[in-house]
Parts: sequence; C-alpha cells; structure tokens
Amino acid sequence: MTPSVATPLVVNPPVVARSPRRDSIVLDPIGARP
Repeated sequence: MTPSVATPLVVNPPVVARSPRRDSIVLDPIGARP
C-alpha cells in the first residue's frame, strides 16, 4: 500500500500544481497568467 500511494503522490504534485491557479502563481507564474 505504501509504494502504491507514494507513486501517485510524486506524479500528482506536478499535475495538481498546474491545475490550481493559486499554486501555479507560486510554482509557475507563467502558467498562472489568466
């Protein structure tokens, strides 16, 4: 169960960070632009 949960967590951050504009502003200012 640990490896299965750890894998998605590592692959989700980059994808989840791009979805929300609040995180995008802190992670990727260019991607956060309206």
